[in-house]
Amino acid sequence: MRQALAAALLLMLLLATPLWTGGILASLDGEARHAAVRWAVEVNPFYGISAAVVDRTQWVWHQSPLMYRLTRIGDYAAPPPVAWYAAAWRLALVAMGLAGLKLLRRKGTESREPGVESAP
Repeated sequence: MRQALAAALLLMLLLATPLWTGGILASLDGEARHAAVRWAVEVNPFYGISAAVVDRTQWVWHQSPLMYRLTRIGDYAAPPPVAWYAAAWRLALVAMGLAGLKLLRRKGTESREPGVESAP
């Protein structure tokens, strides 16, 4: 249950990157600011989804004037175009890492003898 809550919290933080990154962007200058904007756009799954349908909709969320009014990202640097798979492969790597940790923890608890408690 805790893993599901942690995954949901991570996803919500990633979806909210345009809202909580303003202070970070304000504290950076030059290339570091551009890199932070690029990171904020590329890890956000919604940006990847909107980039995937840009040919059909002719609308890119992270380059929209509406986005600039709602968030601070466009105030500091122009968001770069993002590939539809940018967030997907990063999130897949995180999911594989978390699944691997879960399997290692499970294997560690299964290898103990029943009825034998480990020292704290």
